[in-house]
Amino acid sequence: MTEHKIPYQINLFGDAGPPAGLNRDEKVAYIMEHWPETRNDDRLLMLRFWTEFDSLDEVLGEEGARRFRAWFLKATHPETIRRGRANVQKLRHGGGSLQPNAREAGRRRALDGAGPPGRW
Repeated sequence: MTEHKIPYQINLFGDAGPPAGLNRDEKVAYIMEHWPETRNDDRLLMLRFWTEFDSLDEVLGEEGARRFRAWFLKATHPETIRRGRANVQKLRHGGGSLQPNAREAGRRRALDGAGPPGRW
């Protein structure tokens, strides 16, 4: 099996950076290929993604970005919070409390295929 490598692209300053025009999955693959520690830690992956593709350092400044990274690595994991929301709402079963509006609930159900039998 041959391994697909995403090439580097030289930016205006002569630095090697990610190539332009990557989709989300290609961006994630690029990061995981170049920073192996991100393969084991979603938070490191998110931080690197935001830094490389969403200009985290430019938005927060170098010191602000450093402080945010330190805080983010100690904060409650985003997936833990998302699962808590899903548990409270229990969208798949239509019960629960604190439901999203009907439009958002429909969008989520369409994405995960949940809904009444024979829907598809």
